[in-house]
Amino acid sequence: IQMTPIQGAPPDTPNVFTDGSVIRGNDQLTALGTFGAWHVKRTAHTPITLHERYVTEHHQTTNGGLELYGCLYGEAISSGRTEVAGALLAALAPFPTNVAIDNQSTVTTANAIHDQTIDLHRWPWALRKNGDIWAAYQNIVQHRGHNSIRATKVKAHQDDKSKLNDAQLFLAVENDHADIIAKDSRRFHRELLKQYLSVTDFRMQHYKRLVTAIQMLLIRTSNATIINYRAHCRLDPADTAPITAAVRQRPRPLKPLSYAEPGNSQATFQLTTTNEINCHRKWHTNADFLQELYAFWDNMTFTPSTNDKSGITWLETLIWFELTTGNRTPANLMREPTTPGPLAPLPHTADL
Repeated sequence: IQMTPIQGAPPDTPNVFTDGSVIRGNDQLTALGTFGAWHVKRTAHTPITLHERYVTEHHQTTNGGLELYGCLYGEAISSGRTEVAGALLAALAPFPTNVAIDNQSTVTTANAIHDQTIDLHRWPWALRKNGDIWAAYQNIVQHRGHNSIRATKVKAHQDDKSKLNDAQLFLAVENDHADIIAKDSRRFHRELLKQYLSVTDFRMQHYKRLVTAIQMLLIRTSNATIINYRAHCRLDPADTAPITAAVRQRPRPLKPLSYAEPGNSQATFQLTTTNEINCHRKWHTNADFLQELYAFWDNMTFTPSTNDKSGITWLETLIWFELTTGNRTPANLMREPTTPGPLAPLPHTADL
């Protein structure tokens, strides 16, 4: 890289704040990485350089400063890698820079490069994590001057700022601004990857919600559970049977459910909504949702899959349920009922 040497020492107070962000960090092959830099007092008198334009997707001036948005492509995306990319972006600034970073590992390595104390003889960049970006960072620092840049560690995501002094408040607010820029950079990512990750995130989130709801419904309404509780609590048509502490403490093991066989009612899983279900415990706050789920589940017949028919997946069951009933599966049945989603009720004519 060809970069004009920077004259002068970095300021004592950070003038550039950087941060990184990752979606689906647990899957590095499909993770979506972004980074950003917030130049607090950089105006149009210091325009963006060609190097900064090359590594960013978008830039804009706001509140007397400059926002730089970057997207990190390639494989093995991680939170630490996006932090290093943000530090590299800050190093391209054409003036003495004090970079505020909320990742201690990134700050330590960056300052070791600035002080020229990092040992690359035993552990070269090729053997270090994120060594490709660090090698480019070191090249930038060598061209701009080791004494023209410094990294400062700041605390991340300080929600309670009421007890901070002016200096601490400045660092906290500006670091939050950099965090917003890094997350907002997602909208500049390639459309194909962004759409794919949006779909997979939606599927994973709703799959877990559906499994939780159906598993709880099965446990609460299975014949094995009802029969087991029938021996411990008194049936009352008015649903006013008291539950004593001795009853709660008794072991109540669940029995496995058998496969369903069409035409054989004894081997088919049956549900019931009599007072026997409500004898041992009331429904959750999402009672209406559970009743809808019960009605949907009660109309289904369970049969073993064959070689030519793989059956229906949990995700397909969720889509079927939400499209036919217009319900939005809640994230937690213990919370208040959730508002309906954008799906409108459709006639129950789906055939899977």
